[in-house]
Amino acid sequence: MCMLIMRSTATWSAPTVIFFQQKGNPMYVIAGVSGNTGRVVADTLLAKGEKVRVIVRDAAKASDFAARGAEVAIADLNDEAAMTKALQGAKGAYLLIPPNTGATHFRAYQQEMAQALCAAVRQSAVPHVVFLSSIGADKESGTGPIAGLYDAERLFSAIPTTKTQFIRAAYFMENIGGSLAALAHGVYPSFSPAAFGIPMIASQDIGALAAELLSKG
Repeated sequence: MCMLIMRSTATWSAPTVIFFQQKGNPMYVIAGVSGNTGRVVADTLLAKGEKVRVIVRDAAKASDFAARGAEVAIADLNDEAAMTKALQGAKGAYLLIPPNTGATHFRAYQQEMAQALCAAVRQSAVPHVVFLSSIGADKESGTGPIAGLYDAERLFSAIPTTKTQFIRAAYFMENIGGSLAALAHGVYPSFSPAAFGIPMIASQDIGALAAELLSKG
């Protein structure tokens, strides 16, 4: 399951070089294509014949998308200037704050990236954004790292020229994969109590929903 909230509001080191194959055409700009959800969003839109621009930090990770006619932008999601260029001409964008377990201060990392993304959206005048949030993002505190998405939602909501839709997704089913090896020993490692039920969703379904929302505009 997932919860969808719609709101209408109008430190990595990476190269900031951007290259495009077909300029001037309105398109969908997709971040996170080297991960689980963004790849599904881009794949789905390309299969529908939509114009797509994917954002990556390493051009090699976008070779399959480029082969199918997608534009490729090389940018760090934390780089406001590069993201502003990457979002230019977009009629819609799928954005997210990818996890960074190496961050010395995770909340500061989340805040910095959210601010950079929102500034880029403002400057590039993207009319529609679908943002990957999380269940619990309606709570200001008490949710651990999800509290950073509470802050991000409010930053996006403050952009008057952009309509933002937040996908408050449940726990990713893929996250349990790292624990399955212990099943051979009759053990399933978990940080949750055995009797605690938690809603889950496959990242495939999150990506499909995001692509649908973008298509509907």
